[in-house]
Amino acid sequence: MPTLDKTLIWRGTNDIKRGFETVLRGLFSDKTIMDERFRYDTVEANSKIRIYRAYPQRLVSFPSIVLSADGYDASYTVMDEKELATQTYDPITKELVAETFTGQLTIPINFKIFAKSTDDREKLSDILVMLLRVLGRSAFNQYGGFNKIHVGSEDQYREDSTNMVYTTTITVEVQTDYTQALSADILDTIDSIAIKLFGQEKPGSPLVPLHPLT
Repeated sequence: MPTLDKTLIWRGTNDIKRGFETVLRGLFSDKTIMDERFRYDTVEANSKIRIYRAYPQRLVSFPSIVLSADGYDASYTVMDEKELATQTYDPITKELVAETFTGQLTIPINFKIFAKSTDDREKLSDILVMLLRVLGRSAFNQYGGFNKIHVGSEDQYREDSTNMVYTTTITVEVQTDYTQALSADILDTIDSIAIKLFGQEKPGSPLVPLHPLT
């Protein structure tokens, strides 16, 4: 029997944001497509823009783009046709040796722009939309595909008594996959827990519903 890889393969919010951060920094550092006024540089002192995958303790440089993830629904009803469970049996004993669960979730990822002028905010918004739609689409798709790109309303807040910060948020709904294999020993453990909790050999309902993958 082949060795079962029990590692959870899953592009969650952190992995997606790391990937998107890498792609954005690469695109914003490209001299052939990026205006010098917004050019990213790995040397912070030379960079004209900051790109973060999480909110820094304090924004001290503008313009900046900060990635974040909205909440998402991972319930069974949402999974519905997007989840599949497959069983692997021993060819000789015919006993179940593993179950593998695969599925897909949709996670909203935000790109929030912070700028010191409305002009910078609007230009960066246009640039981001073009990067997401055309120039960087194949690169972003390595970390999860998306079809919906939503540009939010413009906003602003007062940084101090004299300075304003102008913001807008662009959101994409990223489809991300997962794969989780459960070996026979793990399945036995689950069954033993069910016996202790419910006084029966199997849980009253499946731990994960089985749906055909479409």
